[in-house]
Amino acid sequence: WEGPIPEHAPLQPVTPYGVSKVAQEMLGLQYFHAHGLHVVTGRFFQQVATGGPETLAVQDFAMQIAMIELGVRTEPELVHGNLDTMRDMTDVRDSARVMVDLAERSAPGKVHTVCL
Repeated sequence: WEGPIPEHAPLQPVTPYGVSKVAQEMLGLQYFHAHGLHVVTGRFFQQVATGGPETLAVQDFAMQIAMIELGVRTEPELVHGNLDTMRDMTDVRDSARVMVDLAERSAPGKVHTVCL
């Protein structure tokens, strides 16, 4: 796909991580169909939060900016990788509220892509 993947696109993951997400979703749906469990799936974008790991770009950028502002780094320049990619990010506090709402209000067996 060029640009954002549409909702109607078939699930065809191209990475082990993507496969794991599809597998989890399918397992949940299987338990709904086979055992009647109240399973609801939320597809969330990358989660960010204060205190998150420095290995994520947002936290790494914030750390670099703080070090520059504190004078720890003399070069006022951010080190980064490929900036051509686009990512949607969600604050984990917002996502937590949505997860509770989905669990309480959604019909079982439904899959929701969450855009906040």
